[in-house]
Parts: sequence; C-alpha cells; structure tokens
Amino acid sequence: AVATDTDGYKGRVTVYNKRGSEQYAWNSGSGYITDIDITDNGRYLAVAQLSVGEGRTDTKIQFIDTRRGDVISTAERSGEAAAEVKFVGSDKLIVVTDSHISAYNKNSKQLFDISLDGKSPSLYSLDSDSCIAAVSLDNRGNHVLEMYSYTGKLLGSYTATGEIRALAVCGRSAAIVEQKGIVRVTSSGKQKKIVNIEHDVKDICCFDNGRILSVGASQAETLKLN
Repeated sequence: AVATDTDGYKGRVTVYNKRGSEQYAWNSGSGYITDIDITDNGRYLAVAQLSVGEGRTDTKIQFIDTRRGDVISTAERSGEAAAEVKFVGSDKLIVVTDSHISAYNKNSKQLFDISLDGKSPSLYSLDSDSCIAAVSLDNRGNHVLEMYSYTGKLLGSYTATGEIRALAVCGRSAAIVEQKGIVRVTSSGKQKKIVNIEHDVKDICCFDNGRILSVGASQAETLKLN
C-alpha cells in the first residue's frame, strides 16, 4: 500500500498486489494522511488522517475493508497527531501519537491506552514484534526508556545517565545511545552490556544476529551487543 498526493483530495492510498497491479484505491477528503498500514493478508487497511482547525490538532484512524471497499470503522484521537500506525496480527492496530500509545481492533474498539502526556516523549520503536519501546522524561527530567508488551503491559523501565539520543529494538531487548555509550537493555529494564564509543553517534539499528550498526557524522561501524 502506498500513500500519495492527488488532485481534489488530501491524499490517496493505493493497494497493489505482489505483481504490482492496482487492487484498490481510497481518497482522503477529510484529513491529511500521516501514515498507513495494511494487514499481511491485504484484507484490512488503516489510514491515519490529520486535521487542523480552530487551534486544535485531531487524528482519525479509518479502518477499511479492501475486499468490500468500505470504511468499516473510525477511531478518533482528539487533540493528538499520529506518528505511526502498525498492524500486529490479523486485526490489532497499534497507534503512536505525540502523547499516547494505543491499540484498536478493526471495529475501532480500544484495546489499551498508554498515556505519555506530560512526559515529553522523544523516541519510540515498533520495530520489534515482541515489545514496544518509548523514551520520555520522568518528573526529575531524567530520560527513561519504557518497554511494553503488545497487550499494553509495562514490562520494565531503565533510567539513563543522560540524554537518550538514539534507540533500536531487536526482539525483547533494546539498544540505546546515552552518555556512557551504547547500552543494551532487556525488556525488564536491566542493563546487560555497555560499549564505549569514541565518536559521536547519530543513529543505530539492529541486525538479527545481535549486532548493532552505529552511524556517526563521518563513520559507521558494527558492534556486538550480545
């Protein structure tokens, strides 16, 4: 599925089959498209729409049955802007906004809601199929990594010694970049390994073999965090 601009509307979503042939198209007339996702079998499509007016920012999540060609339900997030939507399984959708992490089924029934309101969330990751990660501030201004299950349960938290500048999640553990280097943290919030880095790290990503790609301003290297 691909989201594009189109004349006369605020966006268009086109669904293609594996051969690249168009299967379904939907035009957004009521809000700008910020993200989309589709189930693995291509049956259900989720479209996050952003509307701004009268000093408010609101999000609507449209659930579309691509076989029927209908919007089957709508979830509304008042006063929030959606950053990412992701299907987990056949019809559970995770929605990350600027202040919440929520889950809905295809009928827009809310399954859980994690509030990050007032915590100034700065980083998050839905890359792992095992857990959700989010970085925010506690009431003392410390950067905190929180790990949640896909049922919305808090698995653990880790308080950094400084700013958490980058985040990557593989399986049930996370790698973060903080003051003392690149740190591997388990989903329960336990520090497992630290790798000191002499150069400035801009971003990191995980490989399935447990290695980390560290990217700096002028160099990149792979590291083992197992």
